[in-house]
Amino acid sequence: MSHKFQHSRLSVAVASDEPIVITGLRSLLAGYADIAFVTHSRNELIHALSGKLDDKNLVLIVDVSFDCENNNDASYYISRIQKIAPELKLIALVSENYTFTPTLRRLRASGVHALISKKDDLERCLPKALSDLAAKRFYSSPRLKQTDITTDNAQQQSPLTSRELEIIRLYARGMRVKEIANLLKRSVCTVAVHKHNAMQKLAITSNIQLLHYVQSQDTFAGMPGN
Repeated sequence: MSHKFQHSRLSVAVASDEPIVITGLRSLLAGYADIAFVTHSRNELIHALSGKLDDKNLVLIVDVSFDCENNNDASYYISRIQKIAPELKLIALVSENYTFTPTLRRLRASGVHALISKKDDLERCLPKALSDLAAKRFYSSPRLKQTDITTDNAQQQSPLTSRELEIIRLYARGMRVKEIANLLKRSVCTVAVHKHNAMQKLAITSNIQLLHYVQSQDTFAGMPGN
Protein backbone atom coordinates (compact mmCIF):
# COMPACT_ATOMS: atom_id res chain seq x y z
CA MET A 1 0.00 0.00 0.00
CA SER A 2 1.45 3.34 -1.03
CA HIS A 3 0.15 5.28 1.99
CA LYS A 4 0.66 3.75 5.43
CA PHE A 5 -2.12 4.50 7.86
CA GLN A 6 -0.52 5.76 11.05
CA HIS A 7 -3.40 5.40 13.50
CA SER A 8 -4.30 2.45 15.74
CA ARG A 9 -6.10 -0.50 14.21
CA LEU A 10 -9.65 0.35 13.19
CA SER A 11 -12.96 -1.45 13.24
CA VAL A 12 -14.59 -1.10 9.83
CA ALA A 13 -17.95 -2.28 8.51
CA VAL A 14 -18.66 -2.62 4.80
CA ALA A 15 -22.05 -2.27 3.13
CA SER A 16 -22.09 -3.32 -0.52
CA ASP A 17 -23.74 -5.88 -2.76
CA GLU A 18 -20.86 -5.93 -5.26
CA PRO A 19 -18.43 -8.82 -4.62
CA ILE A 20 -15.58 -6.98 -6.35
CA VAL A 21 -16.04 -3.97 -4.03
CA ILE A 22 -16.15 -6.17 -0.91
CA THR A 23 -13.08 -8.17 -1.97
CA GLY A 24 -11.16 -5.02 -2.84
CA LEU A 25 -11.96 -3.33 0.47
CA ARG A 26 -11.04 -6.43 2.46
CA SER A 27 -7.67 -6.48 0.72
CA LEU A 28 -7.03 -2.76 1.19
CA LEU A 29 -8.07 -2.74 4.85
CA ALA A 30 -6.22 -5.92 5.84
CA GLY A 31 -3.11 -4.09 6.97
CA TYR A 32 -4.68 -1.66 9.40
CA ALA A 33 -8.32 -2.53 10.13
CA ASP A 34 -10.52 -5.33 11.42
CA ILE A 35 -13.70 -6.02 9.46
CA ALA A 36 -16.55 -5.74 11.98
CA PHE A 37 -19.15 -7.04 9.54
CA VAL A 38 -20.14 -7.04 5.87
CA THR A 39 -23.76 -6.57 4.80
CA HIS A 40 -25.30 -7.09 1.38
CA SER A 41 -28.65 -5.34 1.82
CA ARG A 42 -29.98 -2.27 3.57
CA ASN A 43 -32.15 -4.29 5.94
CA GLU A 44 -29.12 -6.38 6.92
CA LEU A 45 -27.17 -3.21 7.62
CA ILE A 46 -29.83 -1.73 9.89
CA HIS A 47 -29.97 -5.01 11.83
CA ALA A 48 -26.17 -5.23 12.12
CA LEU A 49 -25.87 -1.63 13.31
CA SER A 50 -28.39 -2.23 16.08
CA GLY A 51 -25.79 -4.39 17.80
CA LYS A 52 -23.03 -1.80 17.41
CA LEU A 53 -24.67 1.34 18.81
CA ASP A 54 -22.14 1.60 21.64
CA ASP A 55 -19.11 1.34 19.35
CA LYS A 56 -18.02 4.96 18.94
CA ASN A 57 -14.97 3.96 16.91
CA LEU A 58 -16.79 2.06 14.18
CA VAL A 59 -16.31 3.28 10.62
CA LEU A 60 -18.87 2.32 7.98
CA ILE A 61 -17.86 2.24 4.32
CA VAL A 62 -21.10 2.25 2.37
CA ASP A 63 -21.50 1.80 -1.36
CA VAL A 64 -24.28 4.34 -1.95
CA SER A 65 -25.69 2.36 -4.87
CA PHE A 66 -26.00 -0.94 -2.99
CA ASP A 67 -29.40 -2.61 -2.70
CA CYS A 68 -30.73 0.34 -4.70
CA GLU A 69 -33.87 -1.51 -5.78
CA ASN A 70 -35.25 -1.02 -2.26
CA ASN A 71 -34.73 2.74 -2.28
CA ASN A 72 -32.86 4.78 -4.86
CA ASP A 73 -32.40 7.80 -2.63
CA ALA A 74 -29.05 7.19 -0.93
CA SER A 75 -29.03 10.49 1.00
CA TYR A 76 -32.36 9.66 2.64
CA TYR A 77 -31.10 6.20 3.55
CA ILE A 78 -27.85 7.55 5.01
CA SER A 79 -29.84 10.05 7.07
CA ARG A 80 -31.72 7.06 8.52
CA ILE A 81 -28.44 5.38 9.41
CA GLN A 82 -27.24 8.52 11.17
CA LYS A 83 -30.40 8.66 13.26
CA ILE A 84 -29.93 5.04 14.31
CA ALA A 85 -26.19 5.38 15.02
CA PRO A 86 -25.31 9.08 15.43
CA GLU A 87 -21.72 8.33 16.51
CA LEU A 88 -21.01 6.32 13.37
CA LYS A 89 -18.29 7.55 11.01
CA LEU A 90 -19.46 7.24 7.41
CA ILE A 91 -17.43 6.93 4.21
CA ALA A 92 -19.49 6.84 1.02
CA LEU A 93 -18.27 5.15 -2.16
CA VAL A 94 -19.83 6.97 -5.09
CA SER A 95 -20.47 5.58 -8.57
CA GLU A 96 -20.82 7.70 -11.70
CA ASN A 97 -24.61 7.77 -11.24
CA TYR A 98 -24.18 9.81 -8.06
CA THR A 99 -21.69 12.44 -9.20
CA PHE A 100 -24.18 15.22 -10.03
CA THR A 101 -23.57 18.27 -7.84
CA PRO A 102 -27.01 18.32 -6.13
CA THR A 103 -26.73 14.61 -5.36
CA LEU A 104 -23.28 14.99 -3.82
CA ARG A 105 -24.45 17.95 -1.76
CA ARG A 106 -27.38 15.93 -0.42
CA LEU A 107 -25.06 13.06 0.43
CA ARG A 108 -22.74 15.35 2.36
CA ALA A 109 -25.65 17.06 4.10
CA SER A 110 -27.05 13.65 5.07
CA GLY A 111 -24.06 13.13 7.37
CA VAL A 112 -21.25 11.38 5.49
CA HIS A 113 -17.71 12.22 6.61
CA ALA A 114 -15.99 11.32 3.34
CA LEU A 115 -16.95 10.91 -0.31
CA ILE A 116 -14.81 8.72 -2.56
CA SER A 117 -15.42 8.16 -6.26
CA LYS A 118 -15.10 4.55 -7.38
CA LYS A 119 -13.15 5.92 -10.34
CA ASP A 120 -10.40 7.19 -8.02
CA ASP A 121 -7.50 5.09 -6.71
CA LEU A 122 -8.93 3.53 -3.53
CA GLU A 123 -5.48 2.38 -2.44
CA ARG A 124 -4.49 6.03 -2.13
CA CYS A 125 -7.84 7.57 -1.21
CA LEU A 126 -9.05 5.24 1.53
CA PRO A 127 -6.11 5.74 3.93
CA LYS A 128 -6.31 9.50 3.35
CA ALA A 129 -10.05 9.48 4.05
CA LEU A 130 -9.55 7.54 7.28
CA SER A 131 -6.74 9.87 8.32
CA ASP A 132 -8.86 12.97 7.67
CA LEU A 133 -11.76 11.35 9.48
CA ALA A 134 -9.55 10.77 12.55
CA ALA A 135 -8.57 14.45 12.38
CA LYS A 136 -12.26 15.43 12.08
CA ARG A 137 -11.82 16.76 8.56
CA PHE A 138 -14.18 16.09 5.67
CA TYR A 139 -12.54 14.20 2.81
CA SER A 140 -13.41 14.30 -0.87
CA SER A 141 -11.49 12.21 -3.40
CA PRO A 142 -9.73 13.92 -6.36
CA ARG A 143 -12.48 13.38 -8.94
CA LEU A 144 -15.09 14.80 -6.58
CA LYS A 145 -12.99 17.76 -5.45
CA GLN A 146 -13.77 19.37 -8.80
CA THR A 147 -17.38 19.67 -7.64
CA ASP A 148 -18.54 22.30 -5.15
CA ILE A 149 -20.25 20.21 -2.48
CA THR A 150 -19.97 22.62 0.43
CA THR A 151 -23.08 22.67 2.57
CA ASP A 152 -23.04 25.97 4.41
CA ASN A 153 -26.25 27.99 4.41
CA ALA A 154 -25.33 30.01 1.35
CA GLN A 155 -24.60 26.89 -0.66
CA GLN A 156 -27.67 25.00 0.53
CA GLN A 157 -30.16 27.47 -0.88
CA SER A 158 -32.58 25.55 -3.03
CA PRO A 159 -31.99 25.70 -6.81
CA LEU A 160 -35.77 25.46 -7.26
CA THR A 161 -38.22 28.27 -7.86
CA SER A 162 -40.92 28.92 -5.27
CA ARG A 163 -43.52 27.38 -7.61
CA GLU A 164 -41.43 24.24 -8.12
CA LEU A 165 -40.98 23.92 -4.35
CA GLU A 166 -44.70 24.32 -3.79
CA ILE A 167 -45.60 21.71 -6.40
CA ILE A 168 -43.20 19.00 -5.26
CA ARG A 169 -44.25 19.55 -1.66
CA LEU A 170 -47.91 19.14 -2.55
CA TYR A 171 -47.01 16.07 -4.58
CA ALA A 172 -45.13 14.60 -1.62
CA ARG A 173 -48.22 15.11 0.53
CA GLY A 174 -50.11 12.71 -1.71
CA MET A 175 -51.76 14.98 -4.26
CA ARG A 176 -51.82 13.98 -7.91
CA VAL A 177 -50.67 16.33 -10.65
CA LYS A 178 -54.27 16.96 -11.73
CA GLU A 179 -55.30 17.78 -8.15
CA ILE A 180 -52.37 20.18 -7.77
CA ALA A 181 -53.34 21.85 -11.05
CA ASN A 182 -56.91 22.34 -9.80
CA LEU A 183 -55.71 23.72 -6.46
CA LEU A 184 -53.26 26.19 -8.02
CA LYS A 185 -55.56 27.00 -10.95
CA ARG A 186 -52.90 26.00 -13.46
CA SER A 187 -53.01 23.55 -16.34
CA VAL A 188 -51.99 19.94 -15.78
CA CYS A 189 -49.25 20.43 -18.37
CA THR A 190 -47.80 23.43 -16.50
CA VAL A 191 -47.72 21.56 -13.19
CA ALA A 192 -46.15 18.51 -14.82
CA VAL A 193 -43.45 20.69 -16.39
CA HIS A 194 -42.65 22.33 -13.02
CA LYS A 195 -42.37 18.91 -11.39
CA HIS A 196 -40.16 17.62 -14.20
CA ASN A 197 -37.89 20.68 -14.02
CA ALA A 198 -37.55 20.34 -10.25
CA MET A 199 -36.51 16.70 -10.56
CA GLN A 200 -33.95 17.56 -13.24
CA LYS A 201 -32.41 20.32 -11.10
CA LEU A 202 -32.15 17.94 -8.14
CA ALA A 203 -30.75 15.07 -10.25
CA ILE A 204 -33.69 12.95 -9.10
CA THR A 205 -34.92 10.25 -11.45
CA SER A 206 -37.87 8.65 -9.66
CA ASN A 207 -40.97 9.72 -7.75
CA ILE A 208 -39.87 7.79 -4.66
CA GLN A 209 -36.61 9.76 -4.63
CA LEU A 210 -38.62 12.95 -4.89
CA LEU A 211 -40.80 11.97 -1.93
CA HIS A 212 -37.78 11.16 0.22
CA TYR A 213 -36.03 14.37 -0.81
CA VAL A 214 -38.98 16.49 0.31
CA GLN A 215 -39.27 14.56 3.58
CA SER A 216 -35.60 15.14 4.36
CA GLN A 217 -35.54 18.90 3.73
CA ASP A 218 -36.15 21.28 6.62
CA THR A 219 -36.55 24.10 4.10
CA PHE A 220 -40.08 22.93 3.40
CA ALA A 221 -41.23 23.38 6.99
CA GLY A 222 -42.08 27.04 6.59
CA MET A 223 -43.89 26.79 3.29
CA PRO A 224 -47.59 27.61 2.95
CA GLY A 225 -49.91 24.78 3.85
CA ASN A 226 -47.59 23.24 6.43
